[in-house]
Amino acid sequence: MDRPKMIEDLQQELYTKETGHKTALTIFPGGKQDGLDYGPCLVEIVVLDTDGDTLAYRYSDDSVDNDWQLGTIEDAVDLLIQVHEEVKRQEELSKIEWQAYQQSLEEDHA
Repeated sequence: MDRPKMIEDLQQELYTKETGHKTALTIFPGGKQDGLDYGPCLVEIVVLDTDGDTLAYRYSDDSVDNDWQLGTIEDAVDLLIQVHEEVKRQEELSKIEWQAYQQSLEEDHA
């Protein structure tokens, strides 16, 4: 993930926005898994001042709406990167656990 580019893009988007303007950074888009629809993972953002630098932001997905935090554009981008890395880490752990489970089934039947 290109942190400086993400910050620059968000600065450009928010620079002229009025207080109360809402936007979101998508961490992972929604989709379908095992026949079920799921929503996107987002960092929601609300502009709190006219320079676009002071924000309220939070992580949200289908099952979680975290508390709002006050911060800067950089803080919101850092949260996006942190959550993205954590989700990827969890996916890798799930794959490893699934492979270990499959291997234990094979050993039980051998």
